[in-house]
Amino acid sequence: MAFLPTGDAVVYFAAGANGLSITLEILDIAIGGTHPAIAFNDYEKYNAASRLLLKAIYYKGAEASLAAYRTNSKDTTQRLSEDAMNNIGYALYGMKKNEAALAVFLQNTSDHPLSWNTWDSLGEMYMNIANKEKAIECYEKSLQLNPENSNAANLLKKLKQ
Repeated sequence: MAFLPTGDAVVYFAAGANGLSITLEILDIAIGGTHPAIAFNDYEKYNAASRLLLKAIYYKGAEASLAAYRTNSKDTTQRLSEDAMNNIGYALYGMKKNEAALAVFLQNTSDHPLSWNTWDSLGEMYMNIANKEKAIECYEKSLQLNPENSNAANLLKKLKQ
């Protein structure tokens, strides 16, 4: 990243999202100024609420971490977005932490009960852990909320065979 008015530059290598999450802080300390290209990429900050919740679940468990989240999110401005919570659920699933992932997807349907996508993701999780009955219920709910959800329609056909 170069800061052309002064001729200063910073080069650093990031192997993933963790490194990118501190980009603005590094540039601010090193050369200051504004960096619209970095801001445009909208990298999640290292201390974003969703990252902190994921870390808490990983190290302290889903039950305690989600209980604290529910306490804090009684003020709905503290509630994570549907997408952020879904990303946590899929990250945990990718780490083979299925019980924790399921708890996160359940929390997401509680936080966003009218979102077809939360029900679709919960259905996918139930399908992945071989709970066919619950998967069907979730996909039906998702389809009820969004009749255009072809993913749910297709998976329901397969699950009901």
